[in-house]
Amino acid sequence: MKLVRDRIPEIMKKKGKIPITHIAEGKEFEEFLIKKLEEEVAELKNDVNTDELADVLEVVRAISYLIGSSP
Repeated sequence: MKLVRDRIPEIMKKKGKIPITHIAEGKEFEEFLIKKLEEEVAELKNDVNTDELADVLEVVRAISYLIGSSP
């Protein structure tokens, strides 16, 4: 399972593929974001670069928005 961003389902549809999606809400969404943050931090630890850092920051922003805080 992956968190979807950047309109990936729409891009897949344009390529003739059928994406299978699920919209997580509430506690489920929070759990997915925390798991994604752990994954992105591990990737950053293995390869410190701007792309990996951007991924971490994107998840931090999403968590901040979810809990009503600023990053």
